Amino acid sequence: MRKSENTQMALRLSNGESATLENFFEPPSGVVVQSIQRFLTASEDTVFSICGASAQGKTHLLMAACNGFHNAKCFYLSLREYADFGVDVLAGLESFDVLCFDDIDAIAGQPEWEEALFHLFNRCRDRGCKWLITSAEAPSQTPFLLPDLKTRLAWGECVRLPELDEVQRINVLDIKAANIGFRLSDEVKQYIMRRAPRDLSSLSLILERLDKASLVEKRPITVPFVKSVMNW
Repeated sequence: MRKSENTQMALRLSNGESATLENFFEPPSGVVVQSIQRFLTASEDTVFSICGASAQGKTHLLMAACNGFHNAKCFYLSLREYADFGVDVLAGLESFDVLCFDDIDAIAGQPEWEEALFHLFNRCRDRGCKWLITSAEAPSQTPFLLPDLKTRLAWGECVRLPELDEVQRINVLDIKAANIGFRLSDEVKQYIMRRAPRDLSSLSLILERLDKASLVEKRPITVPFVKSVMNW
């Protein structure tokens, strides 16, 4: 794949809000954002892993890393989405400063992909290119067939995203609504939390849908309005 094609793919980072490390919500005792910042700016490690359940914010963090480091060449790739395109997509990626591989466990058990990532990792280590990766479990617990790949991915720090409780999810609603440009009443927030799926990705999509509908219909976001738009 030519570098221009790589650049185009790297720019397709987000539909919706611009992800930043600052607008990622984590509990007050959380260290995820701080650990990522330290890895990208000070750590000599080659790889940093973020693991956790689906739709807990892993993709947001990778996109935030790409969006936030303007002086570095960053590349984002969802391996769950691009695994079927073949390993040629990895060609030349060692020329970037930071590689963000989302759902790296999606290629576990695929020998061609594992070997290609192993060789890319070695080239990146020699050139000082850092890897940020996400997966459901830590690399050491992911069923890779190639032991050397598993070993290398487990070299760096691994953080697990915590499950958020009800109060924390409401805080996420507040933050995401503010990022889009509107505020929600307590009544609307409670209604959404009772009706919506629990994952953060679904909450983000709901807010974007409500915002667009509100602008089109020129109506405030009230409980009856949410009920009508969402067919709840």
